[in-house]
Amino acid sequence: MAGLLSLSVPSAAPPGPDYTTDWTLHALSSGNRNDHITITANSGVGLAVEAERLLDGSRVASSAGSTYFNGDWAADDDLQFDFEVEARIDGARLVKNDTSNQGTWIFERETAPDVWEAAGDSFVWTGGDLDALQGGYVVEVDETNAFNLIGASDVSTSWRMRKVSGTNTSGPWLMEIEFRVSRC
Repeated sequence: MAGLLSLSVPSAAPPGPDYTTDWTLHALSSGNRNDHITITANSGVGLAVEAERLLDGSRVASSAGSTYFNGDWAADDDLQFDFEVEARIDGARLVKNDTSNQGTWIFERETAPDVWEAAGDSFVWTGGDLDALQGGYVVEVDETNAFNLIGASDVSTSWRMRKVSGTNTSGPWLMEIEFRVSRC
């Protein structure tokens, strides 16, 4: 009898990547995502530089890699993110070059054409921790606050960050918005 072939079959598949804790594992999370996400500034005031700078991964506090508010946005003005695939978002990092207060905002997902549902509680876009890796002050919102209403199967291709109240200024560079994508 020629050689005997022995195969070993694992009892369970090895665990996959943990998108809930690692922000870099998904192509939609960080880095240049402009090929996968279309961003639109829905505001009468607008942004000073293209909104795409918020998704380019550069984190440069200048017009080469950032943008800023052209003035105070009105309540209900928003940044809309249209993903190429349905995604479940349960966290976001907002990076800017200072700790100024930019008003109160809320994340929402589109559940039907022009029907928006809150992903969680509103949050004040202020403060943040200086993060050398991110290159600016980071405000992190997640399932404990701004995404606390998201269920396991709540996916959408369209998400938005809508201004609720308060004042924002044109002073800080808005450097990056990253997402924690836990399901596509």
